[in-house]
Amino acid sequence: MASPTTAQAPGRSPGTTSPANAAAGVCFALFFLLHPGGGDPPTVAAAGAAFYTPEHGLGLAAMALMLLGLSALAVPLPPGGGWPTRAGYALAFVGAYLLGGVLFFDAFISPVLARHAPALLDPTGPLNTPPVLLALALPGVVWGLGYLLLAGVALRGASLPRPASALVAAGALLVNLPPEPVGPVPLWVLVAGAVLFGVGLTWWGLAPPARRASTLVGRAGLTPAAPGA
Repeated sequence: MASPTTAQAPGRSPGTTSPANAAAGVCFALFFLLHPGGGDPPTVAAAGAAFYTPEHGLGLAAMALMLLGLSALAVPLPPGGGWPTRAGYALAFVGAYLLGGVLFFDAFISPVLARHAPALLDPTGPLNTPPVLLALALPGVVWGLGYLLLAGVALRGASLPRPASALVAAGALLVNLPPEPVGPVPLWVLVAGAVLFGVGLTWWGLAPPARRASTLVGRAGLTPAAPGA
């Protein structure tokens, strides 16, 4: 039997949540790679395409899987650096939750607007100028900042593969740059960032469970049980 000092945090079993991160990374990268052209906001032609809603379903799935997988990203707290981890978890969770709502709107409402009120999708229309633009853009910024903080802590503590953490950090930054036509950044830069983030998150999800399990024990201040105990 395991000793009383050995514990697994409820809801943080690597065996149940790590695959969620791997699947989330794949869905997130495919969501950007399969985007039907145009920029952000989408053109009327892009939003009216038959593939638009299913393609955005990949984004919705990615956000849902990230919410499930966050509990597996147990990174060690460096000396005096506890707040970045706590803030990172909170921001990543809230950001993914809110961004799922934005993607839901984009998946199911934007195609209707493209058919019946195309002027609303214009880059200078009410949905793509402040204050509505800020409400639609802020969730992505919050989400990106959360994962950037988690990646930074992972890089410092080496609890997860450092190359994967670097990819997550770079992707979280690039994917939040202001895209054309409302911003100056070409869409392919955001797509590249999404691929980097997706590869890094999938790598996190496929990291050896034992490494994450020992990290959880270290964070909780618990003592691993001796073999055969």
